[in-house]
Amino acid sequence: MNFESLSEKYKEIKLPSETSDGIFGNENRESSLMNTLLSQEAEAGKKYRRMYILYAIGAVAYFSVYIINPDTDLTPANRIAGICFILAFGILAVLSRKRFNEISRASYLDSQKQFLLNAQKSYSFWNKQQLWLIPVLLLVNTGATLSVIKHFHDSLLIPQIILFQLGFWCLMIFGYFMGKRVWTKRKKPTLQKIEAMLLEFEQ
Repeated sequence: MNFESLSEKYKEIKLPSETSDGIFGNENRESSLMNTLLSQEAEAGKKYRRMYILYAIGAVAYFSVYIINPDTDLTPANRIAGICFILAFGILAVLSRKRFNEISRASYLDSQKQFLLNAQKSYSFWNKQQLWLIPVLLLVNTGATLSVIKHFHDSLLIPQIILFQLGFWCLMIFGYFMGKRVWTKRKKPTLQKIEAMLLEFEQ
């Protein structure tokens, strides 16, 4: 076999590889990632819509039980606890509704970059919008404390409140690290791909 024949044979063997991983490889991978993101964002939109409905129902339920309920057995502490839960559920409902609207308005066809920016927010472990979770946690903590305080002994009130606070915040810290562990395994790799694609838009 002469050199020209060998060269032509090499080109024939290499061409399919170049088609899948070469010139068009990046486009195929980006298209696959975009399709995956579109599917997952659609599922996220459904999830936030369900969360919005559940939180709204929760806020209305707590308002009915703790505010407009004329039951004389409800103490002022119970009613304040109810207000805390209503505010917490209200904030979560607004945040869920806002995120649902953002996902619904996102359009891959209109702007790939904007779509990726929205996806980046979804896949990030922390963003500015989540700062609202701080007052939510404080409200839930206050409401929970006022709900159980009537079961504490007067002589041990302060130590029991301290123990309750330690238990509550230890549970929150445990949930934080477990959530980050799940995020690192499931979402961080996709986030890194999204950020790499956004860098390409800047170049």
